[in-house]
Amino acid sequence: MSAWRRSRGAVPALLAAAVAVAAGCEEKVVAPARCPALCPSTDVQLLDTILADGVASDTSFRGYVALHEARMLVLSSVPGARAAGVARFNSRSSFWLESITDTIYSATFDSITLSVRVVQRDTAARNVRILVYRAPRTFDTLATWDTIAPFVDDSLLVDSIAVPDSLASGLFTQVVDSASFEPFPGDSGVVTLLFGVRADQPTTLSLASTQLAAAPRLDWAARAADTTRKHVFQIAPFLDTFLEESARPGATDTTMFAGGMPSARALVRFNIPRYLVDSTTVVRGTLLLRQVRPAAGRPGDVFTLEARGIIRDLGPKSFFTSDAGLYGAARVTRGDTAQIAVDVTQLLRTWRGVDPDSLPRSILLRVAEEGETMGAVEVGRAGTAQAPVLRITYIRPYTFGVP
Repeated sequence: MSAWRRSRGAVPALLAAAVAVAAGCEEKVVAPARCPALCPSTDVQLLDTILADGVASDTSFRGYVALHEARMLVLSSVPGARAAGVARFNSRSSFWLESITDTIYSATFDSITLSVRVVQRDTAARNVRILVYRAPRTFDTLATWDTIAPFVDDSLLVDSIAVPDSLASGLFTQVVDSASFEPFPGDSGVVTLLFGVRADQPTTLSLASTQLAAAPRLDWAARAADTTRKHVFQIAPFLDTFLEESARPGATDTTMFAGGMPSARALVRFNIPRYLVDSTTVVRGTLLLRQVRPAAGRPGDVFTLEARGIIRDLGPKSFFTSDAGLYGAARVTRGDTAQIAVDVTQLLRTWRGVDPDSLPRSILLRVAEEGETMGAVEVGRAGTAQAPVLRITYIRPYTFGVP
């Protein structure tokens, strides 16, 4: 009994001691989760800045995709911007071998079928016709508009192909008299054709080229001289290109270019304060490009202007990233004059904490559809009234609370 009474009497004392210990611990807790000095404040500062001098240098280079490497042959009857396609076909043989009987037949040619594929045209134009001219074999990749212009003449017109008003694209064929293809002196059977376009109004039209695996083609229909055996020689061009009346400009002291044919690209190097990239959280980065002329292109052209991060800065031969998540893009329509805004948020985040010597803070501007469009932009360079501007929205580092 006495032992039981001592235990009951000890309970209040132990409980009081536990409370006292707990109270003492409550006053001395220094765990980070309980200390206001180490807790972030609830005041998140979202700031916006425009770097008018954020571009350290910029320029553009032309010639990445040459005219003969394009996927189309551009034809134009627009005054001051005329263009014609050129196709050189190898000479066809004058005999063929019948593989079944191993018999060689001498060819007598009856007709020629010309096939072309229209990939784009101005659908507002009516009574469109593709004009076909004969020309000497001498034209090659060094030809200019001045050298072919004398042959874009009705006196050398072989035939024309009508393009129905209801069709915007498609394959078109025309049978022409083989007598119209009598070779020029010294051509050795090589046939060179020029293609133009004519309609009720000045217009443009594009044909598929060799690069698109749908180039113009000549099918020579032949028969044996003393039999009914027939054969078709299918000849594709070994060279096709197009030439323009107006030369595309290169980089100037005040403007830079991207797109067009021959295609141009612009290299832009940035001078961004390190704290904006390395010590903040970038919410949005936008490169603002101011056009000095309406966007170029064929009627109805809509193209994509890309801003790709540079991996190695080697001037016009710089390597750029192919990672789809690390570049910005903007859609541009022919005739646009508005400021172009390209989202470069991911690029700015990629540059965070990375030494510019190992990953240049530079981008390459180019048209995504290089070789497939005439779309191009001409924008102002750094140091001019139309200079590129970099707009950055960011969050400053957290300011921690005060006890």
